[in-house]
Amino acid sequence: MIRGLTHQPPSVMVASPMSKQPKGAAEPSFEKALAELESLVAKMEDGGLSLEQSLAAHKRGLELAKQCRERLEAAQQQVKVLEENALKNFGSDNESEQ
Repeated sequence: MIRGLTHQPPSVMVASPMSKQPKGAAEPSFEKALAELESLVAKMEDGGLSLEQSLAAHKRGLELAKQCRERLEAAQQQVKVLEENALKNFGSDNESEQ
């Protein structure tokens, strides 16, 4: 194990309550995950993080980005299904009027 990479200094606590949830617990909402991701990006862009802090922030950022992407894909799928159902209903309404 590399010494120093296992401890995160208190100035950047990447492990938030959202990341300490037990497996099977609900993940944060899209909005909360995105807000945390934006906050991490801002901290990283400031350039004041140590290497260890940057690595921890990067790891958490990847987790949050994955969660956001999965939620967006699920929402897109729901919209697609809703639109297909609406078009089917619209098509059957037009056929019954004729």
